[in-house]
Amino acid sequence: MRRLSTLATLGLITICSNSAWAAQCSIEGEYIRKDGSRLTVSVAAETLGDSIKARAQIQALGNIAPDGAPRYGNLEGELHLSRDYCTGVVEGELADCKFVLRFTGGIARVNEVGACFTGMGVSGDGDYARQKKSPPRKDERLPE
Repeated sequence: MRRLSTLATLGLITICSNSAWAAQCSIEGEYIRKDGSRLTVSVAAETLGDSIKARAQIQALGNIAPDGAPRYGNLEGELHLSRDYCTGVVEGELADCKFVLRFTGGIARVNEVGACFTGMGVSGDGDYARQKKSPPRKDERLPE
């Protein structure tokens, strides 16, 4: 049932995005939200059955606890992508937890559907900016 729900969501996203005529999005990398929350996406690959998947991890920050420590939530899972790689869904461990991701340029817009990080003041919602890879430091470069 859960798999059917994910496939239905992806089908709707694919139809709405006209992915057959769109160029593929480049999605792999690390993204950071203004509050320091992180999204990491691995390189996408096609699997048997014509589905496209990648690994995604969301580390979201929330309210400050009474002891001064930040509260956070962590979710890692398979990102099921549309044909153009520009939209996808990650299902959490809880039955009513999903994240819908939309990639445009260097931004990943995340919408949390359901209660993924309940009771902690934590939400994965928001825009995450892709981080540029910094060039290797001088001592990390290969000898010439």
